[in-house]
Amino acid sequence: MSDAQPIPPLGSTPALKDADNHLPDSVAMSIAYHAQHPEEIDGRLAKLDREWDAAQAAALAASGVSLLGILRASAGRRRWLIPVLGVQCLHLWHTLHGRSDAPSILTKLGLRPRHEIDTERYALKALRGDFQNLPATPEARGAPPISKSLGRPKSD
Repeated sequence: MSDAQPIPPLGSTPALKDADNHLPDSVAMSIAYHAQHPEEIDGRLAKLDREWDAAQAAALAASGVSLLGILRASAGRRRWLIPVLGVQCLHLWHTLHGRSDAPSILTKLGLRPRHEIDTERYALKALRGDFQNLPATPEARGAPPISKSLGRPKSD
């Protein structure tokens, strides 16, 4: 008798489950819909090009609050500097630590993070066939291996 393990059913391995669970529902529904209606892919891609992500909206809101606060403070209402200070502290926190709660709050309001928009965009492009004729390796594309580009000897 062999010690070989049977092949698990598709989607039952942890890696595949994680990959399936990682795809946002909105993206999965869009892909499923556009697989049935490929003539609408171009229109959806145009909408995705115009869609604002949560970080863009947070930056716009921060800029607007700061500008309004500075204008009001320059008109003699110094208490308007408090929201400016708060927004700038949040911006500094985001810059230093690489994260902020503002985009996640906006995500709860319906705005999507950039990576989700890009995931949908490239999934629709793949569904449309944009990547169908790409060579599989850099050598097939005529590009030298990265080791040659970096001037390092190729190790086998």
